[in-house]
Amino acid sequence: MTGLDTGFFVKLLQGDSRTVTLFAQMEPDADLCLSSLTIFELKRLGLKGALDLEALTKLIETIMDLCHISWLDSVEIHTAAAGLSHGLGLPALDALILAGLLKNGSELIYTTDAHFEKYHKKGVRIVKL
Repeated sequence: MTGLDTGFFVKLLQGDSRTVTLFAQMEPDADLCLSSLTIFELKRLGLKGALDLEALTKLIETIMDLCHISWLDSVEIHTAAAGLSHGLGLPALDALILAGLLKNGSELIYTTDAHFEKYHKKGVRIVKL
């Protein structure tokens, strides 16, 4: 499973060539995962005017069709996130996103957040864009 953090989609909407190429190369039936918090963060950025709302609406529709959504509906995710936040010094929202991606089996995670790189576990690769 490939996990996609909020920053991946921000760069995609900004037309970042590396991210656009990565997304285009992902197989239509690839196991892609993102946190429900990513949808919140993207929508919030759109409402603040940092992202084009029309393009964002289309992207969210695509995300809902192509990606598995990690919903924050288990104590396991919240417990893991608390440990990540405390142990690695991650901000709470990022810890929740990372915990959800890991719980859903993400072995490769694309992010723009350098602090995600603090997470080191065999079998999980963090790629900072």
